[in-house]
Amino acid sequence: ILAGCGFPCLGLWHQPTEHQAPFRLLANGTVDSTFTISSNGGVHGVSAYNDSLLMVAGLFMEYDNVPMFAIARIDTAGVLDTTFQSPFVFPTIVDVVEVDNDGKVLVSGSGHLPSNDTIYALIRLNPDGSVDETFHKVPERLILPSVSIFDVKQTTDGGYLVVGEFHDIHGIPRRNIAKL
Repeated sequence: ILAGCGFPCLGLWHQPTEHQAPFRLLANGTVDSTFTISSNGGVHGVSAYNDSLLMVAGLFMEYDNVPMFAIARIDTAGVLDTTFQSPFVFPTIVDVVEVDNDGKVLVSGSGHLPSNDTIYALIRLNPDGSVDETFHKVPERLILPSVSIFDVKQTTDGGYLVVGEFHDIHGIPRRNIAKL
């Protein structure tokens, strides 16, 4: 079991632990000391990329002392996979990360890209971390009604189901759940 949190993780009796998130729990409930990470901030989401790689996302600016804003791909020992490069810049926060059947990565949160001033609530990335320009990104609104996406799952037909707090997606009225 992999656990992640965006604040000091709590152990028994709500005492802070020395374990930085994410951390791996063994079958007996103890922390796996062989799994280590090296990010400089909180991890909000963890998703399996494949059998040997994981996606971690949150509020961090580097991983293993390498600039890596808000999302990184690591191996099962916690070592950074440098073939994946985050496209984001500060102050990006990624709350949810979901890997689709094609190895593309959907992320939701507040995504800041260096190429423009738009903040995105939902973006799809290619396997190397570049932005998938074939996917219609969902911009975040800073005024009401805002767009906040809490979860995204790929459907059997290759589309995506998104849930969150929103009144429309791409101008089409949808209340808190939409199929893309």
